[in-house]
Amino acid sequence: MIIDFLYAVGMILFFLVIGIPLVRIFLGTIDATKIFISILTGLALTIICGSWLVSLSLDLVWLLPFLVVGASIAWAVMFLTGRRLEKVRIGKEFGDTKSIAVYLTTILASGATYIYLENNQLVGGRLAFRYGPDLAGWVSSAKYLCGKQSISLLSNSIRSQLGVPNALMAFRDAAKFPLTSIYRIPSFTEQVNGEFLIGAHRYGLPGLQAGACRILGVNSLYDTSVALMAISGFLVAILATLIMKDVALRMDLKVVAILLCAVNVNIVSVAMEGGFGQLIATPFLLFLVATAMKVEWRARYLPMAVFLIIGFALSTYVDVLFAAAVFLFVFCTVQIRKGSISRRVVPEWASRVAYGSAFGLLMGWPLWSSLSRLALERLKSAGSIGGWDQGRIPLPSDFWGLFNWLPSDGVHNIPRGFVLGIVEVLISLFILYVAVRSRERNTKNYIIASFVVYLIFMFFVYRGGTGGANNYSIWKMSAYFSGFMILAVAITSDMKFRTSPLDSDVGMVKTSKHKFSSVMLILALLSTVGWSVSWIGSRQFSFLPSTSKEQKFFNKYDVQLVGFTGANIEKFILQGDVHYAEPTRAFNIPAKRSSPSRPLAYVVPSGSCQSLSCIEAVTGPIIGGPLGPLVDRVARRKNKIVNGDFNSWSHGTHFDSSGVTADNWYWSTNDVGRISQERFGKGEVPVASEASPFYLRWSIKGDSQNYEILQKVKNVRTFAGQTVALSFWARQTVGSTTFQTRIFQDFGSGGSPSPLTQAGGSYAKLDLTTSWKRFIQVFTVPKIAGKTIGRNGNSYLWVSFQAGSKAAGQLDLWRVQLVPIGKVRLKKVYSSSEFNAYE
Repeated sequence: MIIDFLYAVGMILFFLVIGIPLVRIFLGTIDATKIFISILTGLALTIICGSWLVSLSLDLVWLLPFLVVGASIAWAVMFLTGRRLEKVRIGKEFGDTKSIAVYLTTILASGATYIYLENNQLVGGRLAFRYGPDLAGWVSSAKYLCGKQSISLLSNSIRSQLGVPNALMAFRDAAKFPLTSIYRIPSFTEQVNGEFLIGAHRYGLPGLQAGACRILGVNSLYDTSVALMAISGFLVAILATLIMKDVALRMDLKVVAILLCAVNVNIVSVAMEGGFGQLIATPFLLFLVATAMKVEWRARYLPMAVFLIIGFALSTYVDVLFAAAVFLFVFCTVQIRKGSISRRVVPEWASRVAYGSAFGLLMGWPLWSSLSRLALERLKSAGSIGGWDQGRIPLPSDFWGLFNWLPSDGVHNIPRGFVLGIVEVLISLFILYVAVRSRERNTKNYIIASFVVYLIFMFFVYRGGTGGANNYSIWKMSAYFSGFMILAVAITSDMKFRTSPLDSDVGMVKTSKHKFSSVMLILALLSTVGWSVSWIGSRQFSFLPSTSKEQKFFNKYDVQLVGFTGANIEKFILQGDVHYAEPTRAFNIPAKRSSPSRPLAYVVPSGSCQSLSCIEAVTGPIIGGPLGPLVDRVARRKNKIVNGDFNSWSHGTHFDSSGVTADNWYWSTNDVGRISQERFGKGEVPVASEASPFYLRWSIKGDSQNYEILQKVKNVRTFAGQTVALSFWARQTVGSTTFQTRIFQDFGSGGSPSPLTQAGGSYAKLDLTTSWKRFIQVFTVPKIAGKTIGRNGNSYLWVSFQAGSKAAGQLDLWRVQLVPIGKVRLKKVYSSSEFNAYE
């Protein structure tokens, strides 16, 4: 944390050196506002120059010299034209020393919060992950460029692996073009780097970090990542301070409002869950919004604000332009409709925007060829593709950062209670009521505009109902605007009640009523603290820097990651060129194995899985897993399931009551479902080499818990005392009922036979998806020594598929096999304090 903070301070000073002469030349005498603009300008130009060098395939070791030469020229021009630096009178703008100290402490706390949430090491560099994976992608892309690799090399590699003439073809709709999707290539690291550097054209930030990496070493990537997050927090807090310093509000409420502007539940959650690029983009967007709101800023800074956000966006994060365009259109419309601005000034606004846009577009020339493609992708997806649903339907108060509406673990949502929902609706309506009656026009219009933006995104997300809706885009948009919304609520809610002037000594409003502001700020603060506590309790961190031994391991093996979830899978790409990683990736697209072929190793967290059965249980056994080849080999001679491919249906093709269905398969039911023969569609057979045209479908219309479809393998002695594998393909395309598998020894009838005996591993639940998936489950069949077999010769080994819940649902089943596997041992091929690997 200490190193990250020092990096942040050093980078801010560097950005100041770059930005001050330009701001002095174009905007005049330096004051507190222009110091903020100078830092923002220096950051933007560094990112833009990084983008240029990446686009030109130049070594990023030249980034620092390039910037130093440019800054030197700017300083020379400034002095030669008589624009010398004058003393910045901070005290005159912010009051006495005490007030300045309070503001400065708040700004530092804002940036330090991001450092604390992202890195738990006092001195060392670490990155925190939970579910959102994008931070690993940003850093991996920078690491790739730091290694003197170019975009053209990455492009050629993708083309050769997928056999396509243009690397951009790998980033088409994966559902429509699965065979040429980027998700198919063996190198998981190249997949992610390709998505960032080629698919999304994000050059600038990776270029900046790679430039530092070329000088300071690869370990600096973690420190610069955390430092940039802290710098974004500093900048947003500085901007909030510039807005709040003249507001008639108690100092304690100002401090909380400024802190929450930079660190509220929405922006923090997006930043921590992988929104690294969006966090860095936020001060650029908020500066543009503030410039549009403040009349004195609009006249002086609008071209600069437009230039900075366009130059930044085209260099590294084009998504922010769409957020800016939507909000500014709505805000300007509200301003005109409310009479806050005259229609006659619109041409003047447009000319200033066009002036800044021209320079921004010029600076962002590397993205020109991809801009139309990226714009169409965002418009078609309405901003939802690429993210996960946040569960609750967000209310305006959630969108504004006043309540924590997000899953505590990032995935599993806790439904909102009825009472809380009513409270949120009432608060949202009251805020709108106060805003409409407020005399502070710009702040009022901001609240109205943000509400309209909320309605627009709610319409696009939920226009087809709540089923299948993905509110990811609403969450991302809320992170941009909730900070200023908290300021607006603090300002507007008490504006009409103000009765006394400021006490300039301590910044308090005497005898003023601030109860509503206090309550709203406390709600926002508690929501932010609550989410942050859940994040700290469930975050996991990047591994220690990769060693040569680790690099050798990843260069030798294809690896399958077992027991890692969410972003903890993606963080492996920071260790090197990781191949395979998962059997299927996005859209259930199967990943290719490496060519030339590599052996497969199973990577597990240290101290977890060390046995085959454990690994199989975690992977949800898949074809190509540890047992897949063994089962396929042994099944040719020792499979005991008859008609497991469901080719034979001599008793009919659909059944509504208990009895024999497909040959050798018996159905126990309460007559609320159906067993039917189904035919595979063209190209649908999971294993192309198999000629079986049919599969079995069990449709459940009501409560069928504990009913089952089963096959009785003759003779209870079958596999007694052995370890067996039950292999089958299954899916569930309708409903939500659960299914589980069981194996029992039935000792028959006649005399006094022993009771049913359960095989070890029974009641194994199936993790079904809507796509065909292979399961291989391991069971230990008990020995029969000491057991009594019935005299009637009707003993069996039962293999059962059982409904495990009362809900309706559907099970599609195919290619069932039961084979002995004996003992399969794993060999440990790599070991570290963080993960082990078995072959």
